[in-house]
Amino acid sequence: IHASFGLEHCFRELGQMYEAVMYVAERNELVQQIHHLPQVVAKLFISGFPLELMDGDAAHVPLKWVLAVLDEVKQLLGDVRIFVLSVLGIQSSGKSTLLNTVFGLQFTVSAGRCTRGAFIQLVPFEESFKQKLKCDYLLVVDTEGLRAPEIDSEESIKHDNEIATFVIGLANLTIVNIFGENPGDMDDILQTTVHALLRMKCVRLNPSVKFVHQNVKAVSDKTDTGRQKFLEKLDKATRTAAKQEKVEDKYQSFSSVIKFDGKSDIYGFPCVWKGDQPMAPVNPGYCETAQVLKCAIIEAVEAKKGFITLSQIQSHIEELWKSVLDDDFVFSFKNTVELSAYKELDAQYCQWSWEFQKEMIEWEGIARNKMQTSGGSAKLNELQRSIIKEGHSKAHDVYDRLMKSIKNFFEKSEQRETFAQWQMNTEIRFRELLSERETQVERFCKSIISKKQAGIEGVKMQEQCRNLFLRNVEELVHEMGEMTLTEKEQEEKFNQSWSGWLQDLIDNTLEVYKPDVDIESSIERCLMSVFKDQKHTFIQELKQKSLQNRQHYLKMSIKKDGHITTRPKWVGLSTTTITEEDVVIAQRATERILASIQEYFDSKIESILYNEGVVHTALAKMKALISKSEDFQFTIIYEIDLALTVA
Repeated sequence: IHASFGLEHCFRELGQMYEAVMYVAERNELVQQIHHLPQVVAKLFISGFPLELMDGDAAHVPLKWVLAVLDEVKQLLGDVRIFVLSVLGIQSSGKSTLLNTVFGLQFTVSAGRCTRGAFIQLVPFEESFKQKLKCDYLLVVDTEGLRAPEIDSEESIKHDNEIATFVIGLANLTIVNIFGENPGDMDDILQTTVHALLRMKCVRLNPSVKFVHQNVKAVSDKTDTGRQKFLEKLDKATRTAAKQEKVEDKYQSFSSVIKFDGKSDIYGFPCVWKGDQPMAPVNPGYCETAQVLKCAIIEAVEAKKGFITLSQIQSHIEELWKSVLDDDFVFSFKNTVELSAYKELDAQYCQWSWEFQKEMIEWEGIARNKMQTSGGSAKLNELQRSIIKEGHSKAHDVYDRLMKSIKNFFEKSEQRETFAQWQMNTEIRFRELLSERETQVERFCKSIISKKQAGIEGVKMQEQCRNLFLRNVEELVHEMGEMTLTEKEQEEKFNQSWSGWLQDLIDNTLEVYKPDVDIESSIERCLMSVFKDQKHTFIQELKQKSLQNRQHYLKMSIKKDGHITTRPKWVGLSTTTITEEDVVIAQRATERILASIQEYFDSKIESILYNEGVVHTALAKMKALISKSEDFQFTIIYEIDLALTVA
C-alpha cells in the first residue's frame, strides 16, 4: 500500500476537485465549500510536507491549484525571498536520496520509479543565515527519473524534455545527477533544454547547473577528458540552436545559456552504502561529499545578487508552463542534432513541393491558352476530359521525377541514419500532394471550360435579350398608351418594369462554376506549413491579424521593437541600437520585397481560380528575398507579419 498509494494522491484529488469547481465558478455554493482547501495544504507545505507541482501520471501542472496554494503560503509567510534548487537525472540515479541527505528532507526513495512528476518542498534558513544570505527560504524541486522504462520510448522523449526544461527554467540552480562517470545519458536532454529555453526567451533568469557523479569516488583525468568532450558537444549544439533561432550573436556556448563551470561545478559521490545490503551501514564518504555540496549550494545562494519573491515564483511557474505547452515542437525530438536534421529535411521537402507546384502552374498557363483558343461549344466536354487527362499525366511525370530525388536524398545524405525515421512519412506526404494536384487540375479545367461556355452562351443570349427587351418595351408603351398617367408616373412604371426584366435576366443567366474550396482555411494551412516550428508565435500573430479583417493588401509598417534586431556587420558588438534611420531603411527593404511579390501576383492575375500553389510559391519567394537582404537581421515575427500581409 505504501508503494502504490500515499497522501500526495489525496492532495492530487483535492487539487483536481478545486480546478474543476473553479472552472465553473458561477456556482458559488461549490466555491464556498472548497475555498479553504488551499489553506489547509499551504499549512502542511510550510510545515515541511512536499507539494506536488507536476502530476506525474498526467504530466500536467494544475496551475489554478498550485497558484492558490502558493497564494495562501504568501498570506501566511509574506512575500518571502526564495532561492530555487532543482535536481534532474536518470531514473534510480539517487536524486531523492541526495536531497534527503543534503537537506534532511523526506522525499520518497526506493528502487525503480518512486517519484512521479515533480514535487516542491520549502526549506527555511536559520535567522542568522537569513541576515547573511539575504534570503528567507530554499525551494527544493525533486523530479521523477528520466528515461523511465515504464513509459513508451517516443512518449518518454517528449515527457522527459518537458520536465527538464520546466525544472531547469524554474530553478536558480539545478543539480544534474549522473550515475557513474559517463555524462552522455544527459547529453540529449540538455541539448533540447537549451534549445527550448532559447525559443521561450527564458534565459533571462540565467539558470545554472552542477554535475554530481554517483558511485564515483573521485573525478579522474579520464572523467575530465570525457566531460570536456561532452561540454564541447553541448557548445556545438547551443550554437546550432542559436543559429536556428537567429540569436547566434548572443549565445555561443552552453554556459552562455545555462551557467556552468567545467572545473568547479563537478562532484564525485561514492556509493551511499558501505558494503552489501541489507546490513551495510551508510558510507561516511557519501555524507562528507554531501556536506561539501551543501556548502557549495550555500555559497551559490550567498553569491547571488537579488532573489525572486514568492509572487514572482507564481508568475514564473505560470508563464513557463504555458510556454512549455505552447511551444511543444522542440520537445518531440531526441536532441538538437535530430531537430536540426528535421528542419533540413523540412526545408528540402518545401523545395520539392514548390518545384512540383511551379511546374504544374506553368502547365496550367499552357492548358488555359489551349482551352481559350479552342472552337465552339460542340466539343467542350471532350476538350475538358482531354485536358484533365493531360494534367493528370503531367502531375504523375513530375511526381515520379521528384520522388526519385527524394529517395536519392534519403539514401545518399550524410545524416541518412537520422533521416530514415521520417522517410515513409515524407513519401506519404508527397503522394497526398499528388492527389491534391490531381483534384486541383479537375477544378481548374472545369472553371476554364465553364467560363468559356458562359462566354459562348453569352453571345447567343445577348441577341435574345435584345429582342426580349425590345418586345417588352413595345408592350409596355402600348399598355401605358391606354392609361392616363403623368410623366412622373410613367417614369416610375418604366423603372419598375425595367428592374423586373433585369432580375429575370440575372436569374436565367448561366451560373459560372465555383470551386468547393475554403480559401481562407487553405491559406492558413499554407502559412502553418511554413511556420510550423514557430506555431505558438504564428497563432498569436494570426489572432491579431485575421486574414478576413486586413485593411491594407500588400502594405506593412516596420515595428522598431519587434521586426528588426541588428545589421549583420554589428553582430558580436556589445551595443546594437536600432535608430529611426534604420527603421526607414528596413521599411524600404520591405517595400522592395512586397513589390516583387506584387509583380509575381500580377503575372498570375489572369487565372479566375484560387490556386494553393501560387500561395506556396509566393511564400517561398518571400523567404528567399528575406534571406538575401543584407540590410538587417529580421525577426521571426517580421517574417510571420510579412507572410500574413502577402497571403
